[in-house]
Parts: sequence; structure tokens; C-alpha cells
Amino acid sequence: MAMVKPTMLLIVPLIIEKIFKNRVQPKLKSSGIMRSVMKFAFGGQLRCMPIGGAFLAPEVEDFLVDSGLPYTVGYGMTETSPLCTGEPASSTRFRS
Repeated sequence: MAMVKPTMLLIVPLIIEKIFKNRVQPKLKSSGIMRSVMKFAFGGQLRCMPIGGAFLAPEVEDFLVDSGLPYTVGYGMTETSPLCTGEPASSTRFRS
């Protein structure tokens, strides 16, 4: 991610949870300032990270809010379309 510097990252909760639990959470426990700089773990250029396909764990969403990552949770049935509804990252509400 640091090499590619994506501006948009469509992702399912399972992947973001794996990244959080295996790469981010251990670093957060080791340093207090890591939470504010973790957006650079995704390349530092991220404008929106639509998440959909399953339930997003509250502790992962809490991290996304605290770190200032521009995410949004969308909805879409796998059989019909990836994400068919959502909202801009700027108006996302916690646990919505």
C-alpha cells in the first residue's frame, strides 16, 4: 500500500479486520502516537474506503474513526451488485 498509494480501496470487513488485528492493533498497543499516523499504512493518499459485504466489527470501526481514515459502510447483495447503496465518507456515522 505504501508503494502504490491508493486513493480508493473497496474492501470487505474480513480483510480490514485481518489487517487491523494482525498489523495495526499490535502497533497501537506499543505506541500512543501510532493511532494518528496509521492512515499512512494505507499509502497516505486514501480519499475513500467503501466497506461492505458483511458486519464490520465495532473495534475496527472505532479504529477507523479515531485514525481519521475516510471510510463508508455500504450495502449490496452479492448476487446483484457489489455495493449499491452507501453515503459519502464525509457523512458516515459510527455504527450506521
